[in-house]
Formats: sequence, structure tokens, C-alpha cells
Amino acid sequence: MNGQDTIAALATPVGIGGIGVIKISGPLSRKVAEKIFRRKNRKTLPLNPYRLHLGEIINPSSQEVIDEVLLAYMPAPASYTREDVVEIQCHSGFLVLEKILELILSEEGVRLAEPGEFTRRAFLNGRIDLTQVEAIVDLVQAKTLPALRQATLQLGGQLTEKIQEIKKNLITVITQVESAIDFPEEEIEVFDSNKLLEELNKLSEAINALLLTYDEGKLFREGIKTAIIGRPNVGKSSLLNALLGEERAIISHLPGTTRDTIEENININGIPLKIIDTAGLRSYPVVDPIEAKGVQRTRIKASEADLVLFVLDQSSPFTEDDQAIFEEFQEKKMVVTLNKCDLTPQLDISSLPQKLKDYPMVTISAKYHSGLNELKKVIHRVVIDREGIFSSPIFINRLRHKINLEKSLAGIKEAAKSLEAGMPSEFIALDLKVALDALGEIIGETTSEEILDQIFAEFCIGK
Repeated sequence: MNGQDTIAALATPVGIGGIGVIKISGPLSRKVAEKIFRRKNRKTLPLNPYRLHLGEIINPSSQEVIDEVLLAYMPAPASYTREDVVEIQCHSGFLVLEKILELILSEEGVRLAEPGEFTRRAFLNGRIDLTQVEAIVDLVQAKTLPALRQATLQLGGQLTEKIQEIKKNLITVITQVESAIDFPEEEIEVFDSNKLLEELNKLSEAINALLLTYDEGKLFREGIKTAIIGRPNVGKSSLLNALLGEERAIISHLPGTTRDTIEENININGIPLKIIDTAGLRSYPVVDPIEAKGVQRTRIKASEADLVLFVLDQSSPFTEDDQAIFEEFQEKKMVVTLNKCDLTPQLDISSLPQKLKDYPMVTISAKYHSGLNELKKVIHRVVIDREGIFSSPIFINRLRHKINLEKSLAGIKEAAKSLEAGMPSEFIALDLKVALDALGEIIGETTSEEILDQIFAEFCIGK
């Protein structure tokens, strides 16, 4: 990746649509645009910055018109990448987009952008920091309004501001400690140890407050893996269809209809759930090799799930299969879903194992969509362990953030121990600098190329 190159890429999905956008960024952007773009009025005036120009993309060698377009030119540094940027809005058809992009890439010094390279240039040129880079990914991938809100706040720089505030206070403490290194023989107290400990405790509390937001932040970014489990023919596929509001899974009165897992994303009161319909589990051996493979996959998916919906059939008694399934997955977060309430009940809830009754229970009819709102409320409550959402306006939602905050916190705690033990100032300063570097890594001030590569691998080519 060479930052001096001019890059180009398609910024919208390939396919038939109203508009397709092609982006060019780099020192040759304007030159390339003026070579292949002809204004509608045939004037050859220079491109005006930050205005949409109506015209045509032409092949300079043959003067063939490829498409009528709108073109915008944004000179550096007031652009997304802080480089000269051109955006071409054309009709969205595969052939049109391909021809225009080929024409741009045929110019000497222009190449196809790598995944995330536009945003990487914005980061390297100081327009955004690393938390904002990650927020762009989250914004594009958001599946619920809370996830969108979280990404928007982070893109606006709230997390960065908090990290910078902690860094500023930490630098003040380091400065005081290093002043003692500069005057080791002076018979004066360069800093007040008790006050310094108070400052370190405040820093620890601020970092801890951010760490406490990780589980919730991750929940809204990644969602919850939720497996629907139960013995055959208890209504697992019917429940999936009811939650989705469409006939996604085949349902039948015959047991063993579901042979493989089906995964879909749904929104439960603002929480993204990746919900998995599974094959029915049973205690006796499965003869059909395809169904056996489905049962094996069910066990794997259920073991990986963050939450299971354990479906019981109210129109039949509690069976040995039900008991075996519960015992296998009783350590998971679980909602017991009593299905088929539209039929004559034969399930004696009072006779169920006490441990099973300790889990939240909801009575539903997947067939008639009865009780689904209550089920959603219970899922919401079980997942986040409380009624409300967004207890904090600032979240961390990536393992990278969590690891670096923990590293910073450990450095501050070690410095506090050294201070209390009367250790030399050099040792205290060393621990505090470890803490400072860890904070810098979160916003991209001290981040390795390997970490950057991992982050930008999440981007598509046009972003």
C-alpha cells in the first residue's frame, strides 16, 4: 500500500439500481476526472470544488460516451481522506460501472484500492482516530437502532474524548513523578504521595467504568447467538417462523423434518439476535445418517450459543428426552418456552424438576403467534440482566479496547503499589508509561501495523 498512489474503487454494491458511485482519491484525481469527464454544456472550465457537475464520462481515445453522470471534486485537505477526492455518480448497472472503473484504472499512476484503503488514508492523514475507524464499520453493519446509536456516538468522538481525558490526567501524574527523578538529591518533597495516590485511584475508577460497559457494548455490536432446542416436533421451526414473521423453516407434524440448522438475524426490543433453528434432539440412536448429522450439528451450535430457547410441548407430558436435553444444556442462559398452549394441556408444570422451574418460563402458541411479545420481553431481560438499555452514553465494544484498558489499569495499580512501598520514582514512572502506551493504542497513537491490518480487513474495497 503506497499512500502516494491515486486509488479508485466502486463505493456502492454491484447490481442494478438507481445510482452507482465510484471514488477516486490521490494526487491524480482531478487530472483523471478532467480527462474523462465532459460537461453537459461542453465547456472546458476547471472543476469547481464541492459542487455537482452534470456531464458525461467519455473514452478520451474514441470520444465514445459511456454514461451521463454527476461528478463532485473535493480538494485536499477538506475531504474524507484529506487528499484530492473525486466522486462520480452514474447509473448503477454492472456494465456501466465496470466500463467507467476500467477507464479510470487505465490511467497511469492509478490503481484499484485495497479493502478499507480510503478510510485507512483518512486515519493515517489524521482525519479520524482508530476508534472512529471501528465506528464506521459498526455503522455500516448495525442491525438495530441501539447499535446504530452506539456507532454514531463513537464516530462522533465520545470514546476518544474520554480516553484523551484519562490520558491527560495520567500525563499530569507522570510529570510529577518524573520531576522527582530530576531532583533525586533534593531534601524537599517534590510531590505529595497521598495526593498522587488519590489521582491514581481516580484514574483506576475512570478506566473501570469503561471496562464495565464492554459486555453491553459487545452485545449490541455482535448480537446474541440464540439456539432453539428441544426434542422433535415440539414446534421449534414454528417458533422461528413466528419470531421472523415469515415462513422461513419448513414445518410438518412429522418428527425429524428439520435436518439442518437454519440461522437468521432478528431484532428483539433493540437487541440483535442470531437465532438458530435446530434439529430435534432425542435420547435413542438416530438411524437416518442425514438426520444424525443434523443432530450432531445441533449440539455444536447449541453449545456455542449465548442463549438457548428450550421448547417444551404443553400438549404432551414431560419426557426422558426433555430431561436429557435440559441436563445437557442447563448451564447455558436459558428461557423455557412452553409451546402449543392452543391445545389441551397435558404437561404438569408442578412436576417439572425444580432446577428447570428456576429458569424463566413463557407460555406461547407459535402456530397462532400468541405470547410472543412476552417471550421477547423475557429474552431481553435475560440477555441484559435488567430492564433498561444503554446505562452509559460511552461504550467499549471490542476485545482490543478491553485488553488495552486492562493493561492500562494494571500499570496504574502497579504504580500505586510501588508508591505505597516507597519505591524509587523510576519504577513508578515506568509502570505509568506502560499504562499511557496502552491508552494510546486504543485510539491508534501506538498501534502496530499488524493490528491496523486486522481492523481494516473488515472493510469493503470501496470504503
